[in-house]
Amino acid sequence: MKINVLFVIAFALFVTFTSCKKGDMGPVGPKGDTGAQGIQGNQGAGGTQGTQGQQGPAGANGATGATGATGPQGPQGVTGATGAQGGTGATGSQGPAGINGATGTTGAQGPQGPVGPQGPQGPQGVTGATGTANVLSKTITLSNADWGNNVRDIIFKNSLSSWIYHTARFVDITEPAITQSVIDNGLVLVYFTPDLAFPNVYSNLPFSILDYTQRAFYYHVEFITPEPGKIRLLYYFSPNNVGDAVPEVAAYTIPTYKFKYVIIPGTAISSSAGRNLDFKNLEAVSSAFNLR
Repeated sequence: MKINVLFVIAFALFVTFTSCKKGDMGPVGPKGDTGAQGIQGNQGAGGTQGTQGQQGPAGANGATGATGATGPQGPQGVTGATGAQGGTGATGSQGPAGINGATGTTGAQGPQGPVGPQGPQGPQGVTGATGTANVLSKTITLSNADWGNNVRDIIFKNSLSSWIYHTARFVDITEPAITQSVIDNGLVLVYFTPDLAFPNVYSNLPFSILDYTQRAFYYHVEFITPEPGKIRLLYYFSPNNVGDAVPEVAAYTIPTYKFKYVIIPGTAISSSAGRNLDFKNLEAVSSAFNLR
C-alpha cells in the first residue's frame, strides 16, 4: 500500500512539471480516481529482534481437577531377602504331661548267644522213683549261625530200586550219655518248638509241614544218632509235587528254635513208668520220668 501512494504522488509531480513549461498553471483539476493497486514489492529485510519484555505475573492456580480412575494393579514384586533370625525367646513354662502311648509290639527275639563252658558237676540228686534212674533231659537253643555251613546229602529209599536225595544242613550235638547200650536198647527222643509265637510248645521229631504261602514244598526237621555220644539234627526241604522248586537250604536262614532231647536207657523203658507211654508227647514223658 505504501508503494502505491508514492507512485501516485510522483505521477502528479511529473504532470505538474510538464504543464508549467508550456504555460501558467491552470486551476487544479478534480481529483482523479484512485489508480489500480500496483504489484506488491519485495519484502524488506527483517528488523532486529526487540528486547524480551518482563515476565508477567503468575496467574492464579486453577481449580483442582477431578480424580482420575484407579489404574490396573501392577505385577507382584520379587520376594525380598530373608531377614536375619531373631534372638531366641525365653523358655516357656512346661506343659502338662501327655497321656501314655499304646504299648508297642514285642520286638523279634535276638540271636542266640554262644554256648557257655560246661559248669562243674553238681551234687548227686536224691534217689528218684523206681524205673526212672539215668533218664536224662537237656534243652538247647540253636540259631541260624549254629547250623553253620554244614551241608550234606541224605538218601531215602523210595522203593526196592529207587532212592530220593535231599540236601540238608546239619548240626552235631555231643552227648556222652548216648552209649551203645542206649542206641541198642534204649531211646533217644528229640522235641523242638516249631511255632515261634509259642516258645514253650514242643513237637516231636521227625517233623514236617507244608509251606502255607506257596504250597510248593515241605519243611523237615529230623535227627539221627549216627554213633555213640552224638545227636545229629537235620533241616531240609522236599517238593510237594514233582518239579516244584524248593529253597536252597545252604542259603536259607533257619529260625531260632529250642530243642529238648531225652535219653532213656533200656531198663527205664521196661519199667512201670515206661509202659504204655506216648513217647511223642513231651508232657507225658516228662511226667512219667519226673523230668523238668
